[in-house]
Amino acid sequence: MKEALPINNSILIWARETAGLTVDQLAHRLKKDKQTILDWEKGLSSPTYTVLEALAYEVYKRPVAMFFFPELPYEDSIKTTFRTLPGTDIEQLPSEISNLLRKASAMQLNLFELYSENAIEPITNVFELTTQTNIQLLAKKVRDEIGISIDEQMSWKSVENGLKRWRSALESKQIAVFKEAFRNSSYSGFCLYDELHPLIYINNSLSFSRQIFTLFHELAHLFMKSSGIDFTGATYVDRLPDNYKNYEILCNKFAAELLVPDAVFSKIPLAAEEEQIEHIASLFSVSREMILRKCLDKKLCDLAFYRHYAEKWNDDYRDIKKNKENDGGNYYNTMISYLGDKYIHDSFRAYYRNRISQEQLSSYFNVSVKNAMELEKRVMG
Repeated sequence: MKEALPINNSILIWARETAGLTVDQLAHRLKKDKQTILDWEKGLSSPTYTVLEALAYEVYKRPVAMFFFPELPYEDSIKTTFRTLPGTDIEQLPSEISNLLRKASAMQLNLFELYSENAIEPITNVFELTTQTNIQLLAKKVRDEIGISIDEQMSWKSVENGLKRWRSALESKQIAVFKEAFRNSSYSGFCLYDELHPLIYINNSLSFSRQIFTLFHELAHLFMKSSGIDFTGATYVDRLPDNYKNYEILCNKFAAELLVPDAVFSKIPLAAEEEQIEHIASLFSVSREMILRKCLDKKLCDLAFYRHYAEKWNDDYRDIKKNKENDGGNYYNTMISYLGDKYIHDSFRAYYRNRISQEQLSSYFNVSVKNAMELEKRVMG
């Protein structure tokens, strides 16, 4: 009989309950009998390490190392973390989004460990956003700080290249950016605030231009020293109570001003016509909806016109995405895209310097040891 792993059975129970699963549901998902799960949670036996990895990464979305902790990990409640959302919205978060939030919390713990020796203050400690802030001035200062000019932005060959450049610029200022297929098109991203290790997650299932806007919408939340969630619906903000609506409007204004400054936009001859909006959007590598929103703000179109085209373009993108769903993709390329070059390289550097073990390295990537070592071959040669 194999020796049982020294797993903290209390954490096994806690992880299952916080994932919203019953013993029966977990047994069905793992194709185990109910008594096996109960024995694990009573400490009478343990899963194999291979099964534990599957349980951690595929079911609970948590690092495998967490199950060996001597005590239950501390987590802020979702209500405490997302104070800029109404309580009813927080309570109605679907399970796939709640799981992603837990995964993000685990990633934040990884950042604390990874950068423990040389933590650098992020850009969110340099700037602040409030209802009294001059949005145009703040956006200009942030753009100058991250070092991307309008001329450079207009030289990008594609929106995908633009997303990579914006992401790299924020990561260089200690904002960790991760991507994930949210499996729910109603959510475009979220952020978790922390004084040293703030992070942003963006929905890789959405268009690159929408991901760019989400990046800076979430950065605005971080400048307000709070966590936030971004929804994709054009009418979502309109349904919020006034105090919450003000937060979202402020974040949208900041993102729009940074990506397409009014000082530049106002010099462009523009009419609210679909073809011209598409042209301006391609110049700045941003979404058509964002340009349309600026047209609405400048009263170049009415709300009905805005909503019609915003929904039309979203429908068009969903149709395109649906046709590409069966294209497949390379597992390791996807992992690189989701985690980002900086996080992956910094993790391997810590591993090469013997600061972290092979098991810790794999938990940083939320994969098995075998897959982490295969990633090493592909990324580090």
